Amino acid sequence: MRSSTILVSRLAASPVAVALSACIIIAHLAACQVAAPAPEDDAAAVALSEIGLTLAATPSCPVADPTCVPVADPKIESDCSDDRWISYEPGGCPGSSPIAGWNVSQLFADVGTNAPHWGLPPGLANYCLYEWSFANSAPPPSAINDLHEIVDGQGTQLQRDCAAVQPMSSEAVNLSWEMLHDHVREHTGALDLLPHSTASSLPQKIRVAVIDSLPTGDLELRSVERGGSVHGWGVARTIEELSCPAPGDAASACAGHMSAHQALPLDTAGDHAPIQGGSYGRISDVARAIVDSVNAWRIHNHSYPRSHPEHQPRLLVNLSVAWEPRFGGVGSDGPGPDMSAPSRSVYAALAHLRCWGGVAIAAAGNDGGGPDPSYADGPMPPAAWEAHPAPDAGQCASFEGGLIPPSVVLPRFPATTTYDPLVYAVGAVRGDDLPIAVTRPDSRPRMAALGAHVVAIDDEASAIPSPTAVQTGTSMAAAVLSGIAVAAWSYAPGMPPADLLDLVYERGTDLTEAAELCRGGGPCADVIRRIDLCNSVAGMCARIGDSGCASALPVCQRKPAGSGALPIPSEAMRAQVAAQAAVKGEGGVSSAADYEIALPPLSVCGHSGFQSDDDAAYPMSTCPFQQWGTSSLPVPHASPQPPPNPCPACWASTSSSVEVAGDGTTEATTEATTTYFDLYISIDPDYPYSLTGGTLSVSGYGDITLSEIGVLDPGDEAVLTDIPVHASGPFTSASVSFRTADYDKGGSIVTLEGATSSELVVFAE
Repeated sequence: MRSSTILVSRLAASPVAVALSACIIIAHLAACQVAAPAPEDDAAAVALSEIGLTLAATPSCPVADPTCVPVADPKIESDCSDDRWISYEPGGCPGSSPIAGWNVSQLFADVGTNAPHWGLPPGLANYCLYEWSFANSAPPPSAINDLHEIVDGQGTQLQRDCAAVQPMSSEAVNLSWEMLHDHVREHTGALDLLPHSTASSLPQKIRVAVIDSLPTGDLELRSVERGGSVHGWGVARTIEELSCPAPGDAASACAGHMSAHQALPLDTAGDHAPIQGGSYGRISDVARAIVDSVNAWRIHNHSYPRSHPEHQPRLLVNLSVAWEPRFGGVGSDGPGPDMSAPSRSVYAALAHLRCWGGVAIAAAGNDGGGPDPSYADGPMPPAAWEAHPAPDAGQCASFEGGLIPPSVVLPRFPATTTYDPLVYAVGAVRGDDLPIAVTRPDSRPRMAALGAHVVAIDDEASAIPSPTAVQTGTSMAAAVLSGIAVAAWSYAPGMPPADLLDLVYERGTDLTEAAELCRGGGPCADVIRRIDLCNSVAGMCARIGDSGCASALPVCQRKPAGSGALPIPSEAMRAQVAAQAAVKGEGGVSSAADYEIALPPLSVCGHSGFQSDDDAAYPMSTCPFQQWGTSSLPVPHASPQPPPNPCPACWASTSSSVEVAGDGTTEATTEATTTYFDLYISIDPDYPYSLTGGTLSVSGYGDITLSEIGVLDPGDEAVLTDIPVHASGPFTSASVSFRTADYDKGGSIVTLEGATSSELVVFAE
């Protein structure tokens, strides 16, 4: 048997160390799979997932099974904050609080730059916000009961406003970002220059509202703070790079005007921090951000007539955020009484956007798991609402109260296509067109875009190019679709949004698989198509002819389905990392024990026949589909999917050998194939926590505990070689995960039990 080797180094803060600090997994980055630690002594075992919900005591396992970890039932209401409640009141919000201790207001009354003389349209006026007036104390049960008694007595809905909104991807900086950037451009049909139109007034800038972690502001001015999360900035730059590929170059047009509207104002402790927040948000924060984007767009256009070059004829909203379905928003035919009031407020905000001729692109969501498999199935809201129709002309007239002036807003009607949903969802694929590892079951919409290892140049104005965070998830696929749609729309802003997205879809590449999410619900007759920029702009030219077609459009290359490759690191790059670990290792190279598949819980249950080094087979597991986790947040929340990741781009190479056993006779001789993994890990020096509990999860095989790796601190590197997997494979998908350790917060030690996980780019030597 081959011996396993582990090299661990601690990197100094030198330029070389910083360059190597990003995890080179050039394995396909998993927006975060589930990993679970082994039970320790008699303590209740904690199972982990990237969304990290705070849970109560863990119940017993369904069976006495060594592969099963106790998990708690989901707590929906009791984990939500008691100091903030949303209601929908058909008779309107009361002018003053009906009970002492509570402040009441219209949810959308003070959103952004809402001009007072406009007022709120009828469709938004009846959403009410009740907030506990004593900031340093939670409302007692009697105050909550009194509020319910009064509000519920009026036949209205009153529900907690849960902090359940999340960005949809993972975070990191990669050593090989330039290679990844080329990979993104190749797989999105990016253009070096966006051609000018034959019509002098076109392309006309479309306003793009990024509903995300960034503090609210005009991104064109570059004066907006970036907040405490890199998620929103990476989303915005991805959109901008596709729709404005060469700013400052007179030969290239710019199709979009970027603005940010914060939907994630909470920091990692759950505190409201609009400048340094960006980690989480309440559902109603998304609703308010959408309405704010419509108001800001209206305010801008109030100063410019439609004929003015600064007029922005259309508004596109990018929603790379979502919440778990258990917080409301799915299983309903529309915004009726069975939809939670916070979710209903987002639905109303999207209807408001669509009535004003805008369109929303939403990330389909990443698999966060849960004790009930239904929680991991299907798309997440608001992307799930692609199954619902956009409001028609009559519904818009009623919703808006006749407030939309046709002289200002380009029409939504009539569209040529009948496919006109409330939102347009997008799923994420890798470079080889396979869905990313954390794709939710039964959630793949009609449109797909590259969502693995997406990185943009941080700012084109910089003399020395630097990367944004490398991110993987449906968030980035949404950003890609938004950038493509904006670029195509700018040549024909008068085209109804439904026709625009229909064109982008039809110009995509057929991936030969049926969509699972579509208008009217599934099953869907439509296939999944991978969309790209060049073919979408070319399709717009073909549609509109000489009236506004781009000039000097290059010949578009169409990459056939499944013909792409993953971004594999060069031998020189791998050697550089291995050499760095060997040179910097404290104590030099050490020999590690043989790695064994761990009998702690599997990330996905229902497998059988797994075999460890000591020939102990896994029994069939009856655990829940995936596990829950914990975090320091006091309320249900969802983090970036995955949360801030210390190693978002790592790689694993594989090789195989055949071992022969027996006495040499045909009957007694057996052959067994073993696949060996070499794993390369580099921890970001800026990552705030130490890491433990390393686990390699090999798809189709099981979980391998990397016990010899010990604790990894920020700046550490590890190279693990010859990790045995007793099967021939081929293995094309694997992930590495860790648990976060204790950390100091405000002078006190807080236990932060969370999981990080990154899908590896796996390649054979």
